[in-house]
Amino acid sequence: MKLDNNVNSKTTIIGISPAKVIRGEPYYSSDELLTALPKVILNTPYFRPKAKEMTKDLELASEVLEKATSIFKVRLDEYSQTCSDIDMATNKASQQLRMTTEKLSQGLSRIEKSANFANLERYTLLLERSAQALSILADLEAKGQLEKISMALK
Repeated sequence: MKLDNNVNSKTTIIGISPAKVIRGEPYYSSDELLTALPKVILNTPYFRPKAKEMTKDLELASEVLEKATSIFKVRLDEYSQTCSDIDMATNKASQQLRMTTEKLSQGLSRIEKSANFANLERYTLLLERSAQALSILADLEAKGQLEKISMALK
């Protein structure tokens, strides 16, 4: 800090005396400055309105931050609830799928046991042959030949 030309270098500016003066310019001890500056800031009328303004700004910023935090918490709770709902729904769907698969497996097993697929194939062949024979007999009857064959067999 430079002293005013009208002020003697031995007088104090901020309540402290210069540690030394070199070529007319005062130099202060950093320890004394660190002690004196907060007192000057607190006691000088220039800093009080600025501090009040800064306090209002800080309070406004704090309110905005609190609102943002509460909105974030609400959204986070909604997201967590949605995740829980999805988790429960997927577990339920998975459980239902397993139960349905088990029921289908049991049903197919019962059908296989009761149908006996080895015999079913044989029965199907016999039914196809019977249907073909009945079709031939129906043609013969329509032509009037079935009665002749029946008489010949008796």
